[in-house]
Amino acid sequence: KKAEKEYMQKKAILALAFVGNQESLNKLRGSRHLLLSEQPELEEIFFQTTEEIYWRFSAQRQQEMGAKRR
Repeated sequence: KKAEKEYMQKKAILALAFVGNQESLNKLRGSRHLLLSEQPELEEIFFQTTEEIYWRFSAQRQQEMGAKRR
């Protein structure tokens, strides 16, 4: 059961890299300590996911700002 839970958590975090939004990013960052204290092996996946969400939304903000300047 533990291995299944860890597998599902890993897949859920990875999925957020593609569909996560600012709220997801905030929740991930808020739960980082708890999540990684229980499963330190998720650190790389956690980092990749939060970075992907952050940069995706940064690019969107830059595009929106560029469109407003026109």
